[in-house]
Amino acid sequence: MKKLWLLILLLCGMVTLSAQKVDPVVMEIGDKKITRSELQYAYLKNNASSYNERRKTVEEYAELYRRFQLKVAAAERLGLDTVKAFVSEYKNYRAQLVLPYLTDKHAEDSLYHEAYNRMKEDVQVQHILLRLPANYTAKDTLAVYQQAMDIRKRAQKEDFSKLAQEVMDETVNGQPDGYLGWFTGGMAVYPLENAIYNTPVGSVSKPIRVGNAYYLIKVLDRAKAHGKIRCAHIFVRCEENMSAEEQRRAYDKIVKAQNELKGGKSFETVANEMSEDPRSATIGGDVSWFGVGMMVREFETAAFNLKAIGDVSEPVKTAFGWHIIKLLDRKGIDSFEDQKDNIRKMMEYDGRTMIVQQYLVEKLKKEYNFLFDKNSWSRLVTALNGLKVNTKDYDFKVKTLTSTLATFSNRSLTQKDFAAYLKRVTPEKNALNKDEMQAHWNRFVAQEILAYEDSQLEGKYPELRYLLKEYHDGILLFNVSSHEVWDKATQDTAGLSKFFKEHQGDYVWKEPHFKGRICCCKDKQTGKIVKRLLETAPKDSINSYLSTRINLDTTKYVETIIGLWKQGENKVIDRYVFKQNVPDDPTLPKELPFVFTYGNVIRIPEVYTDVRGAVITDYQNYLEEQWVKRLEREIQTVVYKDMVRTIK
Repeated sequence: MKKLWLLILLLCGMVTLSAQKVDPVVMEIGDKKITRSELQYAYLKNNASSYNERRKTVEEYAELYRRFQLKVAAAERLGLDTVKAFVSEYKNYRAQLVLPYLTDKHAEDSLYHEAYNRMKEDVQVQHILLRLPANYTAKDTLAVYQQAMDIRKRAQKEDFSKLAQEVMDETVNGQPDGYLGWFTGGMAVYPLENAIYNTPVGSVSKPIRVGNAYYLIKVLDRAKAHGKIRCAHIFVRCEENMSAEEQRRAYDKIVKAQNELKGGKSFETVANEMSEDPRSATIGGDVSWFGVGMMVREFETAAFNLKAIGDVSEPVKTAFGWHIIKLLDRKGIDSFEDQKDNIRKMMEYDGRTMIVQQYLVEKLKKEYNFLFDKNSWSRLVTALNGLKVNTKDYDFKVKTLTSTLATFSNRSLTQKDFAAYLKRVTPEKNALNKDEMQAHWNRFVAQEILAYEDSQLEGKYPELRYLLKEYHDGILLFNVSSHEVWDKATQDTAGLSKFFKEHQGDYVWKEPHFKGRICCCKDKQTGKIVKRLLETAPKDSINSYLSTRINLDTTKYVETIIGLWKQGENKVIDRYVFKQNVPDDPTLPKELPFVFTYGNVIRIPEVYTDVRGAVITDYQNYLEEQWVKRLEREIQTVVYKDMVRTIK
């Protein structure tokens, strides 16, 4: 008996779970079905009550949503969802909105904190750089890597600086010994930063491949982050290509500047008078804030060795010349929250975003059951190795490739797919090799998996699907409403006039208005002439008559202002029409002192332009109601009220 009850309970649970997964239809608009979850999302998001507005019931909101979707359906019937401008706008919006869904948040947060923790420590390093030859092959890559390993082995016993001078063909920052100086988090690309922070003091890293070169990193020292300092300097140019006499004069000048300081002159004054740095001399020598790795070695060392604010260094020689440095201020690193935006920008270019992407790709491989055929890969590498992609041999070999390299979800990646990708991304002059093909394969797989994941996002994340639909439908509603209602209401003057005449009584003012002109004249005699003209001239010719028959080319005799005013809106009208004791309007032209009004006091607007804004609004509402009625005749709608009521 107990087993029977247990079985019944399990079956009930299964029925409940099954029912929970069902998303019933609550309304149909033409051939479009609106589900309960969609209506519930819109209701909960958009139905927050305000101070003066009652919260709508589900049934009331469902009716508003039905009308909304009816208009969207009309927009789609007109093809507004296929217009280039709409497609582009929606595509750009979606691209921004899906970014958080195409990243591994855990990996991203981990790298954020790793970057910040590294900012707390500075590392002093040297390096040896070994470049790959132009148009290098796999054999070249292996040879340079082996050379780097041999040098690393020698570095266990030999002086690293001498090795750098022996094997490198170039100097960095003018340092032939490979000295790079102090580094802090975010200053190097991610692979090099890892070597810098993961190598013990006194040790040399394994060869690190970055671009077309291998690097060996030697860590000289570690220290708590120096932070940033703000300094000023007095600079005298003194370069190696200058004559001995010029160099002597430069030295004498910096010594003179030092003596001026010791004699009591302010640093700012001496910098302004003697410094040869045009950017900083006029502001007291201030070179603003900087951190480690931002200045040449000698300048940086001398600046960070200054202890107290206001300390001044002895003359310091760099490749550019002589400097006397003053410490203006010092600060540590900012908090994690303050640095987070900078770290995000840094991650976009230093390689960390690729690490985040790799984490996501590996996770998606497991989710989509990614299977890789090693034998198929081996045959492809054998067939294409050493070929250039723009040759007939390449095209011939590709025709023989018919196998599948990998599968995931319901997708297959074939040898031909990858060969076509190689042709797009490989420079025509480069011959393919195994290492390059492997790197391209990794990128190809990442591209395909991420593209597939992108196509599945709306199905995996309902909140994203609803947000995108809301934006999609909102743009269409705006566009179709402009087409069917708003533009018509503002441009249809005949329709506005007819609508106004049919509803003129709805626009009676509570307060009287004056409709007419304010006339400013040169004198009383001109005023009489203007008044006679206003009474006798055709209405459509008055402005022309005033400008041609009264005003002259060189002298203005009259100026009029046409308008519609109620009491309190214009001082002239208040004084001359509504007989209020108000001062003269100071904005009227002083050269036209004789002022009078011409027009009528009315309580009912005479034409629609008297109440244009209100008439346009009401006409829009009228057009919208007529439009909706027409749509309801053309597009069948069904609302399942019992199902609507299940929304809480």
